[in-house]
Amino acid sequence: PAAYADVLVPAIGSRCSVGALEYRTPELLAEELAHLKDLTEQHSGGVDLSAKMLEVAKDKDRGYNKLVCGDLVDIFEEGDQATKFDLVVAADVFVYVGDLRPALSAASRSLTAHGAVAFSTEAPPRAGSANEKESKVPEGGYKLAETGRYMHTASYVRSTAEACGLRLCKRANVVLRKNGGKPVHGHLHLLRKMSTEGL
Repeated sequence: PAAYADVLVPAIGSRCSVGALEYRTPELLAEELAHLKDLTEQHSGGVDLSAKMLEVAKDKDRGYNKLVCGDLVDIFEEGDQATKFDLVVAADVFVYVGDLRPALSAASRSLTAHGAVAFSTEAPPRAGSANEKESKVPEGGYKLAETGRYMHTASYVRSTAEACGLRLCKRANVVLRKNGGKPVHGHLHLLRKMSTEGL
């Protein structure tokens, strides 16, 4: 909920800094998208549940042409159906979402024929790791971790994307950030419309 997001953002900001977390997800996604200049050198907009986060974006002057406060799925569903997007990027967004189907389905319907979706997810610990007790992911393919963020299996993301008319073009294994001084492993996903031939 938006009210929760506005309470959470300053609370996190008061305890953590990007430097301390070694948070690099936006930069990592930007590197993965560098070859898609035809999609990235366009007008850009931003969506966030938190009005306070949008104020931060304005203050940092990230070059957004438009900023909208609201739920990602609602924005897609309630917007002008004639408006299509070349690229949808969600950095550190889906870690707060369990079932990705509504978001990916809405994004898919809102893409141009050659559009793409790029996003990050946190990965469940591998069996045999220090956090093996947390590695048992339900058959649904995702679970809420003790951190309050969701972990998604790579197979779940791929099958859900395909069900939404998107195909996986690339998946990268990365360290997204640190939590309690320990690396948080995850994936970067690049999806394209199934009708699109090649990159």
